[in-house]
Amino acid sequence: MNSIIGLPFWVGMIVGGVALIVYSTLGGLYSVVWTDLFQFFLFVLAMLIVLPITLNIAGGISSLRSATPARHWELFLKTFEWRMTMVITMFCAPFVRQYYYQRMFAAKSPSVAKKSLYFQALAMLIVPVWAALMGMAVYKINPGLAKPEMAFPWVVSEYFPKIITVIMIGGLLAAIMSSADTILNAASLTFTRDIWTKLYKKDNVTLKEELKIGRISTIVIGIFGILVGMYAKGVLNALLLAWKILAGGLAVPIIMGYFWSKSTANGVLSSIIVGLLSTLIAEIAKSSIPSVFVGLACSFVTLLMIGMFSKKTNYVEK
Repeated sequence: MNSIIGLPFWVGMIVGGVALIVYSTLGGLYSVVWTDLFQFFLFVLAMLIVLPITLNIAGGISSLRSATPARHWELFLKTFEWRMTMVITMFCAPFVRQYYYQRMFAAKSPSVAKKSLYFQALAMLIVPVWAALMGMAVYKINPGLAKPEMAFPWVVSEYFPKIITVIMIGGLLAAIMSSADTILNAASLTFTRDIWTKLYKKDNVTLKEELKIGRISTIVIGIFGILVGMYAKGVLNALLLAWKILAGGLAVPIIMGYFWSKSTANGVLSSIIVGLLSTLIAEIAKSSIPSVFVGLACSFVTLLMIGMFSKKTNYVEK
C-alpha cells in the first residue's frame, strides 16, 4: 500500500494488522488454513506472470550476469562464520516452527502430512530461485532503488497495467498474510494450551474457556506484533533474529526429546528457558561467538545435566 498509493507505512501496518487479527480471531485455525490455500494459489499466479515479463524488460536472463555485480552470483558471499551461523540457524529452523507440527497434527492422516511436507520442500527449492532472478532483474532495471525490499511492488507498479498491478500486489500481500496469520494462530494456541491452561486451570479448563482465552490472546499478540513491526528496521533482519533465538532455545530439547531416553519434562523446560535467554543475551551483548551457538550449547548442557541426575520416573513418555 505504501508503494502503490503512498499510504504511510504505519497506517498500512495498522490496516493490514487489524484485518489479520479479525479473521484469525473469528475463524481460528480453520480460517487460517483456507485463507492460506487461497493465498497460495494467488501467489503462484503472481510468480508465473511477473517473472517472465520482468526478465523480458531486463533483457533476458543472459543479460543479467553482465548487468549485476559479480557478488550477486556468489553462492558463499560472506565470511565463513556468517555462513556457518546461517547453516546452523536455518537447519534448526524447521524443527522449531510450531505451525509445522500444528499442521501435521491437524492432517487427516500421517500420509497426508508426509506428502504435504514433500510438496513444501519442492516449493522451497523453487521460490528462492524465483526471488533471486526477480531481484537481479529489478536491479538491472533500477540499480539505485531506494528500498530493495520493495523491488517486487515497485516493478509491477511501474511496468504493469493497473489491473495486473492490483492482482500482483494481492499475490505478494497473500504470501505475507499467509505467514503472518499462521504464526499468529500458532502463538495464540501455544499461550492458551501450554501456558494459561497448564499454569492456571490445569485439568479444570473447558473448551469454551479455552476458546475465549485463545481469541483474547490472538488480539493481544496481534497488537504486539503490529507494534514490533512498526519499529523493525528490516524484514529480513527481524526474521533472522527471530530464528536465531528460537533455534538457540528450542532445537536441542525438541530433537533430543525424541531420541534421548533420559530427556525429562523438567530438563526440557529448563533447556528451553536457558537456551532462549542465553541466545538473547549473547545477541544483545554482541558476543564474539554467534548467539545461536551460545544458545545451542547452553541448552544442550542444561538438558544433559538435568537428564543425567533425574530419577527415571520423571523421564518424558515417548
